[in-house]
Amino acid sequence: MSVLASEYRVNKQFAESDRLYRKALAIYRKLYGKNDPKVADYLERVGYYHYEQKEYDHAEPYYKEALRLWERIYKPDSLELCPHLVKQGRLYQAWGKSDKAEAFYQQEMAIKEKDFGKDASASIPSTMRRRTFLRPSAITGAYLPCRRSRAERGLLNGTNA
Repeated sequence: MSVLASEYRVNKQFAESDRLYRKALAIYRKLYGKNDPKVADYLERVGYYHYEQKEYDHAEPYYKEALRLWERIYKPDSLELCPHLVKQGRLYQAWGKSDKAEAFYQQEMAIKEKDFGKDASASIPSTMRRRTFLRPSAITGAYLPCRRSRAERGLLNGTNA
């Protein structure tokens, strides 16, 4: 059913596509229960499909619902929640909503720092992720990747600069 919904979307039959996605979601909920990880995973997959099509306004409700579910499945400060926070942050970053993106990246970083400590290598990707979008272009105002120092590049590549 999801494949057919995707096909409708490609052919710009949005109403039919959304109807099938909702129907498939209802089936997932009935089969697995409302709070099952398979339901959250399906929500993220549909959200990702919209994200890939740059349909951020369609992706957002799926990602939001998935994140609420993941927060119920895990605890809100659980390490298992981090990949889902990053997905939400990437959606907002691509959409140009950097304040919302940063909030999710900071939440991810806070969880990792709580579990691993501020200087732990597990927190480095979180720190770099936040830093890569915070510098606006002087020309367009769009957020561009920051230039990293040799030391930062070495940390990301696992070398010592």
